[in-house]
Amino acid sequence: MSEGILKGIKIIELGTYVAVPYCTRELADLGAEVIKIESPRGEDYRVRMGRNFQLPNKPESDWCFTPYNVNKKSLCLDLKKPEAVKAFMELIATADVFISNTREEVLDRLGISFATLREKYPRLICGNISGFGTKGPDKDAKGYDLTSFWSGCGAAVEWNPKENRMFKPFYGFGDAITGAQLTVGILAALLEREKTGRGDVVRTSLLGTGLWTNVCGLLRYQAGHKFPKAFTDPIVPMDNLYETKDGFYITINESNYGDHYMWYLELFDAMDKKDDPDWTTIEGYCSNIPEKVKFFEQAIKKLTKDEIVNFLAPRGGVVSVMKSTDEILTNEQAWANDMLVKMTTEGGDELTIANIPVRFENHGLIEKIEAARQLGEDTVEILKGIGYSDEAIASLLESKAAVAFKK
Repeated sequence: MSEGILKGIKIIELGTYVAVPYCTRELADLGAEVIKIESPRGEDYRVRMGRNFQLPNKPESDWCFTPYNVNKKSLCLDLKKPEAVKAFMELIATADVFISNTREEVLDRLGISFATLREKYPRLICGNISGFGTKGPDKDAKGYDLTSFWSGCGAAVEWNPKENRMFKPFYGFGDAITGAQLTVGILAALLEREKTGRGDVVRTSLLGTGLWTNVCGLLRYQAGHKFPKAFTDPIVPMDNLYETKDGFYITINESNYGDHYMWYLELFDAMDKKDDPDWTTIEGYCSNIPEKVKFFEQAIKKLTKDEIVNFLAPRGGVVSVMKSTDEILTNEQAWANDMLVKMTTEGGDELTIANIPVRFENHGLIEKIEAARQLGEDTVEILKGIGYSDEAIASLLESKAAVAFKK
């Protein structure tokens, strides 16, 4: 078992919700030491979001907080108190990276702005995620997954069938992708520091990542396409979700219809069309799309998912059956590739969470996922590690500048 490609790198996180915590979890999974700083109240995903999501949220088994915060240590400081800021600065002196999604004007008021930190510690790398970027009319606006990523990049409208009410994306997708972009930036800054000795400030945003991710939408907007589109107006006829005879939904992704059209005419009992260029050429396939959507919808409704998969898969066809949540949790392919992992919370609950999705030939996966810590569980250990005596720690705890978890 490898100790991790980032062993020896220390990262301080002042992060909330998903994007920054998922970035730092990824870095922790790669072997970095990550210390998560929270206020005495605890960050919102620890305090209230589990209740909002109707998930167990006991302090020792907080299901909402857990996936984003495993493999980290917990330090609780009240950064509104000068003695807590002093402890923070002494901790930063030992760190390689500081990552936060706290608005930069708030960091400035606390006396820990990126500029202040970098002036004092030139090798320090700072990372930030904002909703909308650091310039322009919305630079100070609060941003979340739905408002900044999905809505800002157009996907929330583009992905909706015109016939239905607008769908609401589930939480965290845009956050996770944005967190991964910050991970890329942090790793690049660490590499640059090896060459130059200088740190840097790395920034990304939910809006910028949404636009980066939705490049196909951007191109289609410029080509004059209007959204949302009707079910009968996909890019190509089979680029849809169709219901099968046994109640499953499938999509068939055929990128070379002109060569493979006989598969589909045979499968859908439509050999009478084998000499019709409207059905045997890519140009014909991409014309009269509503008519073809109606045909495929009716033809697929007559077949079971297994009949379709067992016919197309051996021929090299790309067909996907939409999976239910239960099927995701038992997906043999995911387990075979360590994409999912079981872990146990401090309260004894066994959870299945996603594993870090990147792999290295020279470094194995973390053997054991360490449960998300309770608030301030490592406060005393961390303060001792930066030179605080028992008396100094007791003073911080007494003034409530720091809080330590009591079992």
